Amino acid sequence: MNGGFYTKENLPLGIFKAGNNILNLSAHTNELFNGFVYKTKSNQLIISRVAPVLENTEFAFQSGPLFSGETKLNIISDEPARRMLLGKTQLDQFYILAITESLNTFSGPRLTDLPQIVNIYNQQSSTKHQPLTTLINLDGGSASAFYNTQGTSFKELTAIGSFICGK
Repeated sequence: MNGGFYTKENLPLGIFKAGNNILNLSAHTNELFNGFVYKTKSNQLIISRVAPVLENTEFAFQSGPLFSGETKLNIISDEPARRMLLGKTQLDQFYILAITESLNTFSGPRLTDLPQIVNIYNQQSSTKHQPLTTLINLDGGSASAFYNTQGTSFKELTAIGSFICGK
């Protein structure tokens, strides 16, 4: 699936490291891009508000907002769009979520609606899995994509700056 946000100049917004390549060392500081996703050299996947020490990571990028089901998001320019999220449970299980409209997969909820959607998801699915306690929004809308080996896909409309690949 797609990773974090990119500027119109095709540069990562905030910290970005892939392998030995560091494309941006500067954290973007605002309430919207308030989270980091990184994998440590000891193979731990982390979602955090604290920027990683890049020398200790395999990859790292900044995105946001980082939130939980109890978070109240205050966003001025909030438009409906497809949302791609990386979520984590208390047991460090990770989930990828794509939230779209049923008839238009390029559209979806507003960012401010995400905590309520997560709460409903947690309440309806609590017997099937642990509740999601931490989530981070990845680049969404037309610059988002998802592909899996079972044939499920959400294709992008505009260029994507980075992909997260995993199993």
